[in-house]
Amino acid sequence: MKRVLRILRQTLVILFITVAMSEIVFRVFNYIHPSPIFHNNSYMRFRGHPHDKIFNFHLNSKGFKDVEFDDKKQEGTYRILGLGDSFAFGVVPYENNYLTLLEENLNKNSRKTELLNMGIPGIGPKDYLALLNDEGLKLQPDMVLLSFFIGNDFLRETEESGLYSYSYLAAFIHYFITVGSERLVVPSDTYNDSEPTFTEARFVGIENERSEIYRKQNESFESDFAEAMSYLEKIKQRCAERNINFAVVLIPDEVQINKTLQARVMQIKAFNANPDEFDFALPNKLIAARLKEKEIKFVDLLDDFARQSNQTALYKIQDTHWNIAGNKLAAELIQKNLFSGQPTTSATDQSATNSEPSSCEGFHEATDCHSIKGWAWDTLRPNDAVAIEIYDGDQLLATVTANQFRKDLLDARKGNGAHAIDYPVPAQLKDGKPHLIRLKVAGNIYLTGTSKQLECKPE
Repeated sequence: MKRVLRILRQTLVILFITVAMSEIVFRVFNYIHPSPIFHNNSYMRFRGHPHDKIFNFHLNSKGFKDVEFDDKKQEGTYRILGLGDSFAFGVVPYENNYLTLLEENLNKNSRKTELLNMGIPGIGPKDYLALLNDEGLKLQPDMVLLSFFIGNDFLRETEESGLYSYSYLAAFIHYFITVGSERLVVPSDTYNDSEPTFTEARFVGIENERSEIYRKQNESFESDFAEAMSYLEKIKQRCAERNINFAVVLIPDEVQINKTLQARVMQIKAFNANPDEFDFALPNKLIAARLKEKEIKFVDLLDDFARQSNQTALYKIQDTHWNIAGNKLAAELIQKNLFSGQPTTSATDQSATNSEPSSCEGFHEATDCHSIKGWAWDTLRPNDAVAIEIYDGDQLLATVTANQFRKDLLDARKGNGAHAIDYPVPAQLKDGKPHLIRLKVAGNIYLTGTSKQLECKPE
């Protein structure tokens, strides 16, 4: 018996020394070569290492998936900061990334545009604000373009729990069991657009884990939503203090547009939920309403991606990120909706595209059978009134001067506050037929929130 106890004590001592030494080794390794496997609360955890090679492209000296850029902006250059998570970083090669394509498209006009991709995998709204404060503002951007991924940007602020959040050895074991063993593709120099990344079971499991944000009457999501929005509002405030334009791109999760994937997820949830309890467009509706309320420019890609996905695969197989086609579509939609002011993707609107970032901003607030309301101003000439064109479809109805004073505009620091219109609906539109009313700064951008349907009975 004594011999058994002695062997047991020796075994425990050896085990303790082995665990302790392993913990020390992993901590030293992480200190020398930081890895996202090991827990910490900084966005640096997931940041790329300077000059790492990904698909024959070397990250720049700051660890971003972009070419080298100077801190000092060149004169005459319109500089955009691209903030985001792994969607902005991209799983496709650099030349196929939507931010790279957007930069190329914007440079086809006379203005030199520089889009700095500062995407870091695994981060969220809290980190976007920290990255902007720590590194972004000193780059003197003219615009901040934030890519907000619906699938997990509402969930990112939940603190990690479990032994692996404290022990580096436990974190390594946890990663190997939950991620490493379920990953099919090991990063290489060759990108394959049609090759799955995860096993099907792991992929569906990831989508199922995220899907609670689509459940109606979800108190937990309400608090996560409020927290995420608080960071977006702080980013807007930081930008406004420096006269920096700010816009948000709402990126849909694949489960929102893939009906087959939705069915798989709901099949898993069948024991404690039914389809009527879920609305896969709910987060987009809520955040779009709040962004409009806070007068933050945005483009929601959900509807366009849902339509296009019926014809073309837009997400990499079993991966959760866009493939090459998805990135290309995203670049086109962002340019059309944020940089040329086009509210739709119809072919008839192509002639109005100017592809140049605008200093104007505005909002089409309401249209009913009494009046058409909105506001617009030029951030470079804050006290000057701009002209707004009112369209019925593609037909110009009238050009009016946005010079009505509103205290809410003054309180929101929109120049002198005299930038609104309240235009009576003309009799010709009261014919019982549907009309599509659009507002546009004359010779410039369409207003956020346009187009609006109008159908009025004859008086």
